[in-house]
This record gives sequence, structure tokens and C-alpha cells, in this order.
Amino acid sequence: MIPRWIQILLLTLFLTTCSFGYAGFDLDIDDDGKTEALTDGLLVIRHMFGFSGDSLTTGAIGSGANRSSAQDIETLLAASTTELDIDGDGSTQALTDGLLIIRELFGFSGDALIAGALSTSGTRQTGSSVVEYLNTIKDSDNDTYVDSIDAFPNDSTEWLDTDGDGTGDNADSVNDGDTWGASLAVSSVELDEPSGFNASSRLQVQWTAPPEGYSVVLLITDESTGLSWTVSPEADQTKRVLIGLKSATSYHVTAEACNSADCEQGLDGGAATNQTAEEVWQLLGSGHSIDTLTNIVSDSNAKTHAFVYGESAPEALRGHIQLYYGAMGGYGGSLSVATSTRAADPGDETSYADFNSFVGSSGVIEPESAATLVDWIGTGQGVPLSEDMGGSIRLFFEARGADSKTRIMSLDSQDGYLGLDFNAGEASYCSLTADYDEGGGCHPSVEIGVEGDEQAAAASIDNVRQQKVGVSTLTDWRWGGDEGTFMVFTTGAVDGCSASQKNHGYATYDGSAWQVRYETSGCPKLFKGVQAMAPLHRGRRSFKLQFGNPDENEGTLGGNLPFLGPKRIIYGDAARTGDPGTLQFEDWDAVEDARDMTFLWPDGEEFNATAEGYIDDFVVLTPSFDLEHQVQFVVLTDGSQIPFTSVAILRNR
Repeated sequence: MIPRWIQILLLTLFLTTCSFGYAGFDLDIDDDGKTEALTDGLLVIRHMFGFSGDSLTTGAIGSGANRSSAQDIETLLAASTTELDIDGDGSTQALTDGLLIIRELFGFSGDALIAGALSTSGTRQTGSSVVEYLNTIKDSDNDTYVDSIDAFPNDSTEWLDTDGDGTGDNADSVNDGDTWGASLAVSSVELDEPSGFNASSRLQVQWTAPPEGYSVVLLITDESTGLSWTVSPEADQTKRVLIGLKSATSYHVTAEACNSADCEQGLDGGAATNQTAEEVWQLLGSGHSIDTLTNIVSDSNAKTHAFVYGESAPEALRGHIQLYYGAMGGYGGSLSVATSTRAADPGDETSYADFNSFVGSSGVIEPESAATLVDWIGTGQGVPLSEDMGGSIRLFFEARGADSKTRIMSLDSQDGYLGLDFNAGEASYCSLTADYDEGGGCHPSVEIGVEGDEQAAAASIDNVRQQKVGVSTLTDWRWGGDEGTFMVFTTGAVDGCSASQKNHGYATYDGSAWQVRYETSGCPKLFKGVQAMAPLHRGRRSFKLQFGNPDENEGTLGGNLPFLGPKRIIYGDAARTGDPGTLQFEDWDAVEDARDMTFLWPDGEEFNATAEGYIDDFVVLTPSFDLEHQVQFVVLTDGSQIPFTSVAILRNR
């Protein structure tokens, strides 16, 4: 062993003879491609002794060095004190840390490396632990892989040996059992706004690059349905954001590295799982009060539905939103029309909240006395029809007839896509008893009737209300009468089939009529304990349904105003069962598996159970026909005020 006084003497003799621009520090201080005792080691220990300027660098810079100025070297070393704490005592000292570095670079090991050079408070007290640490900051072959992770630390052409055969991956052309430590991870996507929330439709997948010649394939599985699909990232990617996912849903991701089209000998990259966040919707307006929310139509009351005019609509209507709603001023039992003043613009949220109303001169108005089928008019839905279907607006609506039974009716507009006039007679709107009676200009078609009806009867159902048709708006803003299209509708109580007073039935279109779906027991297929179901197309034959849970009454204030309880979402995909072209009842999540939602006031405060429960009716839209931008018009109250229609924006897509 060299006596300590000789070590100090040798160091004294040695001592007389670019800005930090990369993310990982290594001991090639002069950046000449080599890590050596009499250059890099000497620069470190001189710096620790306090040398600077020429006295720091004289005789200690390697030939071909890219970092040779004293200023650049001082800057680098001053910024790297944490990395240069070799013994782990929390400080950097020449006669401990500096001495350990220069000894190791001279080839010392074991006791010869550490004798007299360790702080008593250091966390590394053995030669092996010191060498192990030094290998994390030393890149002996200058291949950008530090020695601790370099399978060939002295060969700049190799750094991996994934199959452990002693031949580096770059030279190993034989597929003889390569392995891949993918370090696969699935993480939430954090959002800047709204603060504290994660994305509801995105997850991020990360992995380490596979061996050369391999490409990565990700298998994504929706754990709620078992449906899977694959994603093939670009060859140089090690990160991918999955989009278009369902909210509050767990996804399982596996990774495989393939070197052939059939991936016959793929490398297993492991698996990881994470869950998307629930949807977060924010109302427009100010503050956190009903009184300061945006009211999109000054006379709005309840029964709101809307659609967006697509690219093939008349130019003056293109991009605008058409609203069918119940208005105040004696029009509560009617459906009036309002149209947005300008095209919807995701960059200008006020474009969703500015409407011209045609109340009193449009739509369908409650007659002064009961017609056979129409005495009072409830909720409705305007559905644009394709040119093949007539190029008009079909207004589906619930109406109570003279027999006090409610049914789902329809009328087609007489003014094409304007959708204001549904009277085939001389008048431009429907309002008279004679209009609705047989032979009148507004005599409706019965789409779904009740038990005992001669036309479109629905067995076991006494009243049919509040329907919504699932239109594939991301495919075409108009409905083409596609077979397999679904409709949901409120049934009320169904004796012997559901204990709940609020249920939704299910029907599909067979090309000419709506067919209510039944269980083998004879009961209609029901979403039980739900109200105000509103569909949104998600692409292909995939939809979501938002609804209220009126059987849950936490937060209710009593009284006569509707309380729908918490709002939730279920998803349906035709790929789950049966015919992939038809979204069957069985293709939907069970109601008990529904996802929760969060609503925010304009100032960011969350709705409590009372505020959320008094959201009554709603319709969800993609105003630019892009799922990245979703809005919903909501009818709400505080439990005492007359309801009105406001608008909310999905903030955490």
C-alpha cells in the first residue's frame, strides 16, 4: 500500500504541471472520448483543491478535447458536486472523493482503492460499493452508455447483449433467444386545466427501445368488456398516448417486440394497467350560482334537445346548432325552435350559447283542446334525415293523447333542413286541434305506442316518454334510416318487470319501423332506475349514454321540480356480442357499472349532490364532429327556481 504522505506528494506534483450541455454527467471531464487518471482525474482533484484558471488545466487536457477552457471545466464541475460525492457523505473533498476517483482511474480496487480515503459518515464504505457507484458516472468507451448499464464498457460499438450469449446486439444477427427489458408503464395524462384533474379519454404508455431489428406492438384491452386492439408505434418511438378511451375505465396493456410480420418469435415486454379519469364538465357563466350561469335562450325552460348542421347542410346553416326546447310564456307543453346565431367554434365557447328563438311561430305547439293523439307535448328530438330519407328534419316527440297515454310520435319538416315548419297544411307551425287530428297537416306518425294500440303497440308498457335516437353523427350528421339504429325511451313503472318507477326501454330500427326489444319472459329489456338517457356517438357502432339516477335522492330539497340524482355514463359497443352492425341491448354496460361524472361551476368549484341532482334534461354534442370537443346543453334549477337551459364543456377529454 502506498503511504498517505507519498500519495499527497504525488498529487502535489501532478497539480503543478464548454458549458454543461448534456443531461447525464460522466467523468470524461475534458470530453476527449476517454476517461483517464492524468487528465480527467487530475482535473477533478485539482478543482476540489481549489485550483482554477490555467493552474487547473495546465498539462491535464487530453488531445482532441472538446472541453478545454478552464471556465467551461469549472462550470461543469461546480454543477456536478452531487455526482462527485463518491463516498456518499454529502460533501465533495479532494482527499476522499477526489482521491477515490483518481485511484480508480489508475486501476486501484478493493482495500487499495479505499484505504484512508473514506469519510466515516459516508454511505459507501467498501471498495465494491465505490466502484459500483463510479460505474454510474463513467463511460469508459464513450458510447453514451455509462459503464453500469453497458454490457461492453470498453467497446464503443456494443452496449447490449439481450440474449446473454457474449455477442453484442449490434453484431448478433442470430435470433437465439433475445430478451427485452421493456420497463412497460401506463400512466395517467395530467392536465394543466382544470388543475388537479387527469384526462378522461387518454393514457400514456412508455417502454424502453427493443433490440435492433425489432418493432413494438402494443395490445390494449378494455378490462370492462374484454375487447382488445393493437397499436404499432413508429420504430423510434418509446412513448405513445392512447386516445379515444372510455372514461373511468381500466385498460390493460401488454407489449411485444417483433422481428417478423407474424411475430412468431416475439419478445415479451410485460404488462401494465391503469385507469382513465371520470369526465369533468364545466358550466359556462361566472361564479358558483344558478343565477350567474349562462342561459342560452332567454325564454328556455325544460325539454332541451339539439343537433349540429354538418358540412353538407345549406351554407347559411352549416356548423350552426338547432335547438328544440320547451319555452316559457305559455309554451311549456310545446316544442319551440331556436338556432345559434353563428357556427359553433371550439375556440369561442360563446358560440355555443347565443341563440335566436322562433317561439310561437315554429315547431309543435300544445293544442287548445285534445286531439286524439296530441293533448300535451313533452320532450322531443330533431333528427336530420339524409337526402334519400327526404332531406328534412324528423321531429320525434312524446305526446299525451286524449286517452291520457303518452306515445312517441314523429313529424317531418316541410321546409327541408330549416326544421321550423312541421305543418303540411297552409300554416307554418302546428298548434290547432285540427292540425293534429287525422287529415290535419300535423297528424303525427306513431313510432312507439303503448299496450293495446292498433299501431306500433308496445306490450306491457302503459306510457312511452322521453325518447332519444342514437344517430351516428361522426359518420354523417344526418340519419339514413340505417337498420340497427337504436332508440331509448322512458317507460315509467313496468309491473312485474322492474321495481323502479323510472326505467328506459330499448328499440332498434328494422328499416321501416322501431321494434321494442323484450326478454324471453315477456318483459321489455330495461335500463332500470334511470332517467333522461342521452346518447353520443363515439365512432363505428360505439356510443355512450349519459343519464340520471332518480332512485338516489341524496341532496333533494323536495317539492315538485324534477330531481334526477347523480349523473352517470355507460358505454355500448356492437363488437361485444352478436351482430357487429347492430348495437344490441346486451352490448351496453350494466347500469350498476356506470361511471360517475364531475360537474364544475364556472369558477371551478365542484357541484354538490343537490346541484348535480337538479340537472334535469341534457343533450351531449360534438359541435365540430370531433370527440376532442364535447358540449352538453343542460336544463337545471336550484330546486326552487324555474328551470332553464345552460351549456357545459367537457374539460378533461
